[in-house]
Amino acid sequence: MSGVKYSQIELERERKARQELGQKIDAMVEEFAAAGKRIRELLAGTGDQVLASFPKVEQMISSWKGLKLPGIKKDMNSNELKDIARQTGKCRDQAAELLRELVRIKEHGRDEKAGELAASVEMLRNRLEGMTGLMDKWQPGKSGDFRARLNALSAGIQRDEFVTVGKSCQQLDSLLQDIEARINHLEGQDRQRQVVLEALQEVCEEMGWDVEEAPRLEKENDPGSSYLFTVDTFSAGRMTFRLSLDGIRVDSPFALQGKQCYSQFDAFSERLKKHGVKTGFKRVEGDDDLPEDRVSDALDMDDVYETGSMEA
Repeated sequence: MSGVKYSQIELERERKARQELGQKIDAMVEEFAAAGKRIRELLAGTGDQVLASFPKVEQMISSWKGLKLPGIKKDMNSNELKDIARQTGKCRDQAAELLRELVRIKEHGRDEKAGELAASVEMLRNRLEGMTGLMDKWQPGKSGDFRARLNALSAGIQRDEFVTVGKSCQQLDSLLQDIEARINHLEGQDRQRQVVLEALQEVCEEMGWDVEEAPRLEKENDPGSSYLFTVDTFSAGRMTFRLSLDGIRVDSPFALQGKQCYSQFDAFSERLKKHGVKTGFKRVEGDDDLPEDRVSDALDMDDVYETGSMEA
């Protein structure tokens, strides 16, 4: 008999392949649907800020939401069904991977992130405690404000506000750095001023001048205000030193008699130099508040010390 013949065996193999592929695809579709249902449940029970603290998972969620299973037609052959199975398998695997990550976050990831942020808050708290002494001196009330903010961050972690807490930690860290630099600078100036004040007292004693008013802050509760120190020179009356954080100002009784005034201060400067303090007093012009026979002299604190000669 002439004509093209088809083998019954080959037909059975094709039918069997289509049947097996169909079953495989149906199973993967069910897995994909089940994973999707569980994913939606987990997303509903997970705070947005928790998810936002895991950028990779957020990208996976976005990709999952865009997944679309390929359609199947009855007349597809086994090769076409293999391609459908491959596409369906990729969708199933992608959903399964997202499900694993969400479960990890629910069981462990949330606690890991909370622990990481709690450690950051604790480091800031520890840093604040180390700064408290100087902060209370130079910026009273600030340390209490920072403690309140850190307590609020700890409460935010308990509410799963991870993104907000993370940003706030960065802001507080930067702010503490700025404040630390500022108060350390002020404290350094104040310590220099204390050394200069001690040297002034010693020189005045060497010159036989009596302390008429002991050193005191001009504003009692403000360490940034000037120290006032008054002595009686006997021969020329009272002399008041005013030590700010930036320099020294002296209301001097020495009369303005040509070089005599500066020679007096030159002698005074020489004695200070022996105590490691470098001075260079200059007249301040236009000081109308001073009597005509007095001179107001000033010295920048930056010029107080001989390089390498000052020991705290």
